[in-house]
Amino acid sequence: MKLKPVFFIIAATWIFSAFSQEPSDLEKAYNSMKKSEFEAYLDTVNVNSDEAIACRSYYEAIMSDNSEQTVFLLETMKNLFSETKYGQKAMLELSRYYILKRDYEKASALLNSINNPDLSEKNFYLSHIRLKRKKYEESVITAQNFIKSSDDATKKEQAYIFIAESYIKLKKFTRALNTLQYLKKSELLKNCAPLCQFKIGFAYEMSGNYKQAATEYKKVISDFSYTKYSFEAEERIRNMKKDNAANTGKAAETEEPETSETKNEKTVSNAKKDSPKVLKFYLQAGAFGSKRNADKLAKKIMGKGYPAAVFPKILKGKELQVVAAGPFEKKQQAKTAKEKLLKEDIRSFIIKRY
Repeated sequence: MKLKPVFFIIAATWIFSAFSQEPSDLEKAYNSMKKSEFEAYLDTVNVNSDEAIACRSYYEAIMSDNSEQTVFLLETMKNLFSETKYGQKAMLELSRYYILKRDYEKASALLNSINNPDLSEKNFYLSHIRLKRKKYEESVITAQNFIKSSDDATKKEQAYIFIAESYIKLKKFTRALNTLQYLKKSELLKNCAPLCQFKIGFAYEMSGNYKQAATEYKKVISDFSYTKYSFEAEERIRNMKKDNAANTGKAAETEEPETSETKNEKTVSNAKKDSPKVLKFYLQAGAFGSKRNADKLAKKIMGKGYPAAVFPKILKGKELQVVAAGPFEKKQQAKTAKEKLLKEDIRSFIIKRY
């Protein structure tokens, strides 16, 4: 007779719970069991020490599907077990919740109360908050401290972005560029590659080196096509061209003052011209090598009540069919449509087009 797998789960649960459990035991169980198994295990586990009680409460909180209950449990842990490791981990989780709520004051207070050296992640979130609160020097220092003490490659990558953004805000463009170029060449760069390249262009633009800025923005467009940063890069290039044209026009006006005759000529000329193009918002929902697949997605979007278009774009010698919903006059309209389409499993991001 074969024993069913559930027998082993029950047996393992009984063995685990027969004795008082320590945090390390709970951690092992959490990492080795499925969610349903671990929840059943938590119901039977016996804990005595404050650290173990805090550990069990922590896992109960983060595994809850009810966000209000999670916050309540974490707040309770903060009040009862603030000196334990898991009490401080609860404070870290709470700070993340308040950051999402943009309550930076509460989040900062929680993070500053964490003194466990193993929780260096607190400096990552403090750097983020200080950047948002325009405390740029402090953001740089905190991010640097996090990078020195953490092994989390994903967050270290983002921390370098925090540093670069802070330097740009401080108008220390050389430092910003050095930081971004270092990140670009490092093994850390993965998720933030398009953003990193875009920020390099932006740093050059803010420093007044428009020629190099355009070069860097073009790299975003060619290397990271159809990301939101490629469209932002296109817009930055357009704006730089407009600014340059405006400055050239001002210089011409200074050199050749208008007369009543030239004013009349301009009035007639402008009346004949078409009205200026206006940037509108679109939702890019996909890019396909097949026109058939692009049309299929466009029809699906139209079936949800939104206009959609398919237009070709050449990428490295290959033609792709881009699907976009819109246009929308206002950004908020595009955001609302984006949320509704997401509910229909249609992912998209906002772009600007004439």
